[in-house]
Amino acid sequence: MKKIWSIVLALLMVLGCTVTAFADEAARHVITITNEKAGHVYEAYQIFKGDLDTTKTILSNVEWGAGIDGVSFLAALQEKNAYKECSNAAEVAEVLTGFQNDSSELDAFAETAELYLNGTAAGRSTEEKSPYTIPVTGDGYYLVKDSGVIGNGDAYTKFILQVVRDVQVEAKADAPVLEKKILEDGESVEANSVSVGDTVTYEITSHVPDMDGYEKYFFVVHDTLDEGLTFQPDSLEVELGGQRLDTSSYQLQTEQAEDGCTFELVLKNFIQYKDRTDAKIAIRYSAVVNTNAVIGNAGNVNKAHLEYSNNPNVKQNGTEENPDRPGFGDVTGVTPDDVTVSYLTGIELIKVDDSDIPIRLQGAEFKISGEKLNQVKVVKGVFTESEQGTYFKLKDGTYTETAPLTETVDRYENTEVTYVCEAVTEWITVTEEVDTTAMVGLNGELHFYGLAAGTYEIEEITAPNGYNLLKEPIVIEIKLDVPDTVTTGEEEAEWKYSVSGAMVQDETEAQTGLIQLSVINKAGIILPSTGGMGVYGFYAVGILLAIAAIVTDSRKNRRNKMNEM
Repeated sequence: MKKIWSIVLALLMVLGCTVTAFADEAARHVITITNEKAGHVYEAYQIFKGDLDTTKTILSNVEWGAGIDGVSFLAALQEKNAYKECSNAAEVAEVLTGFQNDSSELDAFAETAELYLNGTAAGRSTEEKSPYTIPVTGDGYYLVKDSGVIGNGDAYTKFILQVVRDVQVEAKADAPVLEKKILEDGESVEANSVSVGDTVTYEITSHVPDMDGYEKYFFVVHDTLDEGLTFQPDSLEVELGGQRLDTSSYQLQTEQAEDGCTFELVLKNFIQYKDRTDAKIAIRYSAVVNTNAVIGNAGNVNKAHLEYSNNPNVKQNGTEENPDRPGFGDVTGVTPDDVTVSYLTGIELIKVDDSDIPIRLQGAEFKISGEKLNQVKVVKGVFTESEQGTYFKLKDGTYTETAPLTETVDRYENTEVTYVCEAVTEWITVTEEVDTTAMVGLNGELHFYGLAAGTYEIEEITAPNGYNLLKEPIVIEIKLDVPDTVTTGEEEAEWKYSVSGAMVQDETEAQTGLIQLSVINKAGIILPSTGGMGVYGFYAVGILLAIAAIVTDSRKNRRNKMNEM
């Protein structure tokens, strides 16, 4: 059904011009249609033909026109009460004169007529955009329909009934639009910076379209969130004309939603708002940034589009399970996707010494604190016992691939147990003090992922064994330049930052969107000495002093005994 010709129909009584010297030449007319949408192609079909009285604009001697299968059309009309006594075209035309302009009876007549067109068009528009013109030859009553391709966000035009000569008509059609934004700090934006754990609030806006000619109207919002965004159903609110709708006025479907979207929102019995044309529709809800969020230059996308009725000339039915949801045979249009994007970044620390060819260090422990921390993704090396391991554990808690020797065995915790090292990712929930602590792994790296733009302080609380603790923290101020416009969700952000405090070296690669810093530690110092005999000299002096004390004490005791005698 969606491949059906656009049934933008217009029934037009085209009256002839003043009779010229060439009385036998059929009257020529031009039908002009204005429509703000480009890409339409209109065709005109003669339903009735007859003789025109130019003074009273009356068509007499009415017969079936060249564009209709009159016999079949009459049979179909006779099944309707209004035409059951009709036996020819003139009698059908007489019935039509009793209908009001823009009436449902005329709409029904046009719907039926379109089904019995014989394919012989009297004229066709050739313009790519409005105004569209259709030249026709012959007085009569014409049906005009749109056989062009209807693009996203477009709609078919309701039937137009007029009694005219050369005539200008306006395509009567209204297609709703949809716009999606992020609500942040009192503003509506297309892109923002977030941390893992943040709650993002979205707003979708549209309006009540002109539903003239419709008996049923579908209004279904399809919303799709990336894997890194978790929809919060309880946060959903719907407003129409500034009034919040009760939950019974709409249906939310989050499972088995069509086209793989995250959720569908169906406004029930939407035709009830027919008298509230242009009233604003606002849909608000929240999503939480989760640990699957994309981190770096690429963003986390949320997109939405609207599915809506776009043909007043085709009866809409809905599904058996849900009359407010389009089903087989129903004709609907869709708006283009409107997109928002949320971006995150991360800080990658590489721990090194200050040598000319830096050596990566392990064992340092850092604490990160900042203004927008909820959860932090830490990537580090973790050691586990394994018979296939190549590492040994030392008594100071570090690991080495150097096998123990006789002179170094006392440094090892166990010379028989070996370990393997694996990179482990861990999401740490930040405490009330908005900080978290993690240790640098074997490769000398420590990653803090899932951060928003903001200011962060990274403090070293334990230095690598044999190295001095950093005297001051690293302070990083991160800023985000979002794309000027967001249309596809594939636009990349640009992260900018400045660093102060401890000794660091910038290692950032712009294409990653991550902040990479080498943090430099200096080794501890060994104070020099001069004139010393070493430890063995101290031992010898100590022994001599002990012997001297013993000898002195022995002599003193001997003198005391001699005096007593």
